[in-house]
Amino acid sequence: SPVCHARCIPIGKGIGAELPEVVDCSARTGLDVLAKHYADAIDFEIVFFLPDSEDDFSAYTEFLRYLGAKNRAGVAKFGNTTLFLVPPSDFLTKVLKVNGPERL
Repeated sequence: SPVCHARCIPIGKGIGAELPEVVDCSARTGLDVLAKHYADAIDFEIVFFLPDSEDDFSAYTEFLRYLGAKNRAGVAKFGNTTLFLVPPSDFLTKVLKVNGPERL
């Protein structure tokens, strides 16, 4: 079921793939598993997702907290691209070296 509408904000060059209208991130992976395997990625870029409107803020925040509480990342695959939606966590700050406000 849909969580919310969100905007994708690239950091640096962004991702090379076109995002589909709906990003299905119903699959999950543990951040500990992701930390062990992310270095195997051929290439990766970082983008942020932010709620698209005030109406989406509550659902977005709830999803962010759910992933953080479970210590998981959402996983979405489209084409040859795998997208990991990582909540604020040690993985984000210590492994990916990303700091800033709470966002996916």
